[in-house]
Amino acid sequence: DVELAKALENRTDVKNIEGIVYKDDTGYHQTKARNPIHDLDSIPFPSYEGLSMEEYLAHQQVDGWYNYFTYYSDKPRMMPMLMSRSCPYMCSFCFHPIGRGYRARGLDNFFEELEMWIDKYQINGIALVDECFSMNPQTVIEFSHRIKPYHIAWACQMRAEIYDYELMRVMKDSGGIGACF
Repeated sequence: DVELAKALENRTDVKNIEGIVYKDDTGYHQTKARNPIHDLDSIPFPSYEGLSMEEYLAHQQVDGWYNYFTYYSDKPRMMPMLMSRSCPYMCSFCFHPIGRGYRARGLDNFFEELEMWIDKYQINGIALVDECFSMNPQTVIEFSHRIKPYHIAWACQMRAEIYDYELMRVMKDSGGIGACF
């Protein structure tokens, strides 16, 4: 929703908009938490207009990008992407910025976005910046089969108890180049 943008544009009060922090003459205030969006496929794809994405992609270094290995190409063009939001676990070492209610996108929705980035920015890799990418091993296998024809490199984040030899073999065969645990 664009409630905040509309309020700022119309110079109206923001204190009843859920899920924001605002400042007034008395200090900072946090409004009631906004309910999470459960149908992630209903959210528009991100827009990077005005963010110099071509420059960002053109200047990626071969020696690494957020611990994802961009050595797969002399000219890496790795795009960060998300498959899900939140996490059902409460690991003592982790922060939980977006809640416990795990919500995942459909693979059709993900691949529609991927095709958009390939067409628009000629990316040759993706980084799944999503700690729960491997929440369902069968989804990882289906993802691997679906991404293989794109011939792009991909890296992900996974939970350590999920992986096994067969899963890693399928991932590697489809272009997987790394997994952070």
